[in-house]
Amino acid sequence: MKGRAYLTVIAVLALTLASEVSAVIAQTPMTPVAPLLELEVVHPKSLPRSESTYTVRVTNGGKTPARNVTVDARIPINYGFLQAGEDGQFDEKTRTVHWQISEIDAGQSRDVILRVRFLQPFENQFKIVVRENGRSHAEIVFPGGWQGLWYPLIEVSASERELHIGDICEFEIRITNLMTVPDRTLKLKCIIPDVLEFVSANRPTSFVRKGREINFEPITELRPRDDTYLRVKCKAKEPGKAIFRVRMSSMMVEDETARDETTSISKD
Repeated sequence: MKGRAYLTVIAVLALTLASEVSAVIAQTPMTPVAPLLELEVVHPKSLPRSESTYTVRVTNGGKTPARNVTVDARIPINYGFLQAGEDGQFDEKTRTVHWQISEIDAGQSRDVILRVRFLQPFENQFKIVVRENGRSHAEIVFPGGWQGLWYPLIEVSASERELHIGDICEFEIRITNLMTVPDRTLKLKCIIPDVLEFVSANRPTSFVRKGREINFEPITELRPRDDTYLRVKCKAKEPGKAIFRVRMSSMMVEDETARDETTSISKD
């Protein structure tokens, strides 16, 4: 009989504790799952002196909306700021672009756009941070452009911006090897516009004329940080806009580099 009494007491205690625990759970409010912000950046390989567009995507991977979201992007010193979409504000002193996003629903994303201009090779890093109500959620640090290998740089300038028929204009082409290795595969092609007539070319290598194209043989070697100049003289023969086109290719670089220089020819 005593054994049965003990079992009855234990059963009653167990039921009582279970009831109390259930009551506590029922009375405790459920805490909502906090928003979880994630960062993703789509960025190109930057050509020297070229403009690049960076897309920063903020995704709320949580179960509740994220409010008072801020995105801060710090631009390295060897990049020039051009534009920030979505009402981004650039602080020149800190070199930081700031975006304010009022709300991102659960499972949704918002993009902000940053446009910059690559100026010169340098040990550089972008840093982007996303916060919600002042609390940091995610951070991305990534290099801008190439690290180690850089592109050869090409610049084109004209001796005269305005010409008269019969005038001579000299186009100067400067190629700088910004890579960390020598380049022995640089090829250059110039396209003469119809309103100009080719006169001569001062070059470090031979060339072949084919119609309005001038194809230069590969430059023997261009060492790191060295530059070389090519000069092409043309004569104005007809009035109009003269667009002198230069195309450079190298086995060290995937894409062809294009540069244009424009002058105008008047009738008088």
